[in-house]
Amino acid sequence: MTNFILKTGKMQKETEQQYFAWLLYCKVRSIEDMISTWELIRTGRWQGDLPDGWRGDIKRLGELPAKRNVEVWSSRYRWVERKELKLQQEIEELYKRAQKYQINKKHKIVIIFGRIMDDFLKRVESGKLNIENMTISDFKKIWEMARTELGETLGKHEILLNEDEQRPPTPEDKEFGKVIDEAVKQFYGLRGKAKTKK
Repeated sequence: MTNFILKTGKMQKETEQQYFAWLLYCKVRSIEDMISTWELIRTGRWQGDLPDGWRGDIKRLGELPAKRNVEVWSSRYRWVERKELKLQQEIEELYKRAQKYQINKKHKIVIIFGRIMDDFLKRVESGKLNIENMTISDFKKIWEMARTELGETLGKHEILLNEDEQRPPTPEDKEFGKVIDEAVKQFYGLRGKAKTKK
């Protein structure tokens, strides 16, 4: 066996035909399947997708060699190991894409939550809170969505505090707490009035 560095690109001393034969091998289960697929491609009867990297140029495969020659290529250029490496790389790429999608999704939800929170506080501070346009229930749903995306629980849970990190509330913290308390009182006050009218 030749001691080339294993890679999914074209190997040292590997011809273009041998490399494209390996790409075709990666799409099928065996050398026999690869040879029959090669023949279908060569005669224009292939209905499937071509391997990545071909860019539609089937001339790169050239004439179909004897099966024994293909088996020599497979052994010399370590087709089985390279196919496994290619599959592993594709799985890692899919995982990275999935992670990126999840991060983007979380980012968008947090931004939406932040905007709703800002709008909610502005309405409370200006005295223009319109319960019919923004309910605590809607606000709670967005809050739950943000916590879920960030991997936080929604149920009751014990909060462990590090006393070394504790600090007394700042005047801004106290003012913010008053605004939230007032919003909650106003919300439940309006809801209570609505129930008594019915």
